[in-house]
Amino acid sequence: MKQIKKGILYSLRVDIAEAEALLAAPADENTDRNHARAVVILRERLAFYRHERLIHLLVTLSVALAVVILISFAAVADYSRALPLYGAGLLLMCLLVGYLRHYFFLENGVQRLSELSLEIVKIANRTQ
Repeated sequence: MKQIKKGILYSLRVDIAEAEALLAAPADENTDRNHARAVVILRERLAFYRHERLIHLLVTLSVALAVVILISFAAVADYSRALPLYGAGLLLMCLLVGYLRHYFFLENGVQRLSELSLEIVKIANRTQ
């Protein structure tokens, strides 16, 4: 069976599910050690996701700026030159909608993982 490579949102959802499962687990000595390990792993993963979030923000803003520039040029151009510009602007606007949707889920996922990370840190500090 061919393995399908998953994207950043999939791995973010997996990390959130694992953190929620760790928080929901009953307290014992193994869970305390797991909390300590999870703190280190979550800090590393959060740094990666925050970097991804920044890159996606820059790409999204660049595409939005390109849409505005294309539509502005099309508004001042004569009719024969405006049609291709409107077409390109429409295509970029469709791409922008996808980028905005992706960035929305990435932002919310990173915020949720940050909250879970803070809860795990609190628990890890209490048990030490």
